[in-house]
Parts: sequence; C-alpha cells; structure tokens
Amino acid sequence: MESKHPFLDHKSKSYNEEAVDTVNTLLAGYIAAGKGKVESLQLAISKVVPLYTKKEVKTSIGEQRKVDAGKKLLLHLSNNLLKLEHLLAEHLIQVKLM
Repeated sequence: MESKHPFLDHKSKSYNEEAVDTVNTLLAGYIAAGKGKVESLQLAISKVVPLYTKKEVKTSIGEQRKVDAGKKLLLHLSNNLLKLEHLLAEHLIQVKLM
C-alpha cells in the first residue's frame, strides 16, 4: 500500500502523519465493529486516500470547501471511533472483573 500511496510510507518524503493516524483510527474502529483486519485496512485506506491525494485537476472554491469539510468530518469521526474503542475496552475490562 505504501508504494501506491507514498504519503502512508514513513520513509517517504511525502509522508503524512495525519493521514496515517486517520487510517489507524479508522482501522481500529472497523476491527472493533467486527470486520477482519485485511478488510478493515482496505476500507480505512479507501476512505483516507481521496482526502490526501493531490488532484491534478483544478477545483473550484466550492469543491475545495467540500473536500475540506470532508476532511474535518473524517477526522471528527475517526476521533469518535477512537473514543468508542477505548470505552468498549474499558467496558470489557469491567465485565471481566465481575
């Protein structure tokens, strides 16, 4: 995946830590939802790549605003998935202690 999307490769000059963090958060959320690891990784990457891939076609201001809003929404959702994962982990620990 890193060779196809260099911004996900920590050795690349175009490495984007925010994009990788978003992939990791979505990955954890998909796994917590019961999806397999490979499917979860593919889904996470498919959601993140369009947000961090440079478009060769010029976009209008309205289209750029949509992209920016999509990025903000995805980051918000990924943060909420991470919080949910932590809550589920805490709940499982409490259940096991009972």
